[in-house]
Amino acid sequence: MQCPRCYKLFSARSSLLRHQRESCPYRYDENIPQKKQKITPVQCVEEIKDEIMNLPDLKSGVEYLYQKFTNLQFDAEHEAVYGMGAFHSEEECNKLAKNYEYGCEVCEKFLQEKICIECVVENLMRLGLEGFLHPLKDYLCADILDKLNFSDESDSDETNCDETECVETESNDLEVQ
Repeated sequence: MQCPRCYKLFSARSSLLRHQRESCPYRYDENIPQKKQKITPVQCVEEIKDEIMNLPDLKSGVEYLYQKFTNLQFDAEHEAVYGMGAFHSEEECNKLAKNYEYGCEVCEKFLQEKICIECVVENLMRLGLEGFLHPLKDYLCADILDKLNFSDESDSDETNCDETECVETESNDLEVQ
């Protein structure tokens, strides 16, 4: 026989769990066949444009890009290993993972103040990742925006570009393979 106090605690906990299972919008229903979700390493650039971000400065924007590239690199590697080629071939996923890895390295060099923002933009353009620079458009000068085709009529109050050369003179540019 159970202690009445323990029984009340157990019944209260089980009723709470039952309520959570019933009220959860993502609950599993055994009667409905679950559809296979498409998981792809390629995220649309439009999703990044639509995200509402509060980036106080350029450095935090590059930190955001670094985190984004790290997550995408993991997704691409995971898809290459476990995706079984359902949506992308293994070679495509490995190429994407390598590009995202190089993107991480470029962002890391900027955060360590080894390269300037112009070098970041050029390297990401060379890698084909220029679409990810859209959140930084408020902090880029007019010359860089012209390269990226981000210039709008609403961007008339742009600042002049002060960084014309790299902070570090050695050329540690990444090469695309």
